[in-house]
Parts: sequence; C-alpha cells; structure tokens
Amino acid sequence: MSEQEGMLAQARLMSPESIRIPDRMERAIQVASSGMVTGSEKDGFLVQSSSGHRHYRVSRGVCNCPDQSPRCKHVLAVEMLLRYADHLAQRLGCDPPKRVEDIPALEAEWESLLRECAGYKPPQPGMLFGFGLEAVRDDMAQDDIDREKYTGVRYPAAIRTPIPWVAQILGLCPQYEFRRQFLRGKKDYRKADKRFRRGVWVYWQLPAGLYEAQEVELAYPRPVGNRFFFRVENQSIRRISRKEVIACLRQGSGSSSHS
Repeated sequence: MSEQEGMLAQARLMSPESIRIPDRMERAIQVASSGMVTGSEKDGFLVQSSSGHRHYRVSRGVCNCPDQSPRCKHVLAVEMLLRYADHLAQRLGCDPPKRVEDIPALEAEWESLLRECAGYKPPQPGMLFGFGLEAVRDDMAQDDIDREKYTGVRYPAAIRTPIPWVAQILGLCPQYEFRRQFLRGKKDYRKADKRFRRGVWVYWQLPAGLYEAQEVELAYPRPVGNRFFFRVENQSIRRISRKEVIACLRQGSGSSSHS
C-alpha cells in the first residue's frame, strides 16, 4: 500500500461511514487514490466514473450520480482527499491546496522533506533536565485503566481520560509524522488531594533534544489533552512550534551544541 493509500485509509477510519458502509468506503478509497477526482471546493469537483465514459459533479457534499444515497462513493472520495490534503499541509506548515490537482506537489515536497531529515541524530546524552506535568483527574484516568484491564476492551481515545506524556522526537515518520520514543515518567503523590483529583505530578529526567508532550487541562465533563513541542538545551526548556521542530530536524541538530 502506498503512503497516500495508507493516509486515505486513516481518513476512512475518521468517518462514521466506515462502520455502516465499509464496502462503499473501500470503493471510495479506490476512487480517491486513482486520480479520478479533479477540481476544487470553489468550482466543484469532477469524479470520473469507473468506466471512464462520464464524469459526476460533487458540490457542497452533493453528487449528481444515479446513486440515491446522500453520501455516495464519489462524495466520500472527495471528503477523504480534502482530509488528506489538510493533513499534508499541516505537516508541511502551509495552506491546503485549492485544487485536487495540486496534491501531488505537496506529496513530492513531503517526500523530499523525509529524505532531507533522514540523517537526523539526537544529541548525545549528557546532563539531565527535570520536567514535570500535572496528572489532572488522575482518579478518572486510573478508573479507565482498571476498566480496560477488567473488560479487556481498549476504549477510543475520545472517551478516555487523557494522561500527561512525553516523547523524544527521533526524526520524521511517513505514517505518524514524527518518529518518537515515549518515555516513562515517575508519579509524585506528595501534593495530591485525598481523591487524587489534583496535585498528582509526573516527572521525567530529560537529556538535551526535541520533544513532544501532552499536558492535561481541567474541563467538564472530563479533562482535555493539549499537545505541544519543546526543546531541552543548556539545562533549560523552551516551547517551540512544529515549524521550529522541522527546522531542527533539517539541520540535523536537536541542541545548540550540535549546530
């Protein structure tokens, strides 16, 4: 399976139709990955029929094909391509393309970036920096873990209580954008309240390098997780943007000592 087909398959899993109409979703992936879609949201999309003898028009989520379903394979194919284009644009830090025909240029740019960053090596371990995040509503997170152990069912991230985590960035990844190594932290309950709702902290000892982390913010009805990037250098931490992470990977250095 090509990278485009793999990313389109991920887009399929984001759609509720993937449960109700799996066959139609598979046909939509074939349409989206075979170059049968052209056009833009402004002017509408043209989708070539399987026979190649005619085109169907998709505009504002409506298709003029004979299929009476409000979400035919042509509509689903267009939606997946739009998600795919947004995904590529986010990775490259640019605006999504206005036309489907511009997607191959983004793909080529992403592949070039992968090659450019292939030689990245994290800094050699040295002095460690202590870093901590609060495990907000740790009681709810532990209940989720115990429930999964008891039932043997892994619940979707959307309904699980988020937990703080830290991962060192080791390079780029074709599938997940960044190649990461998730690090084990140590919990500290000394400041926790009686029910472990607040005051539970997780600490890591981090060497110089690039990192992605998730902090947990209190919200109702359950906490939310917010991801961010940061850089450890000279025994200090600095939050950075995705664009700065890419720049560091391009330079082949995760700390100033390797510049």
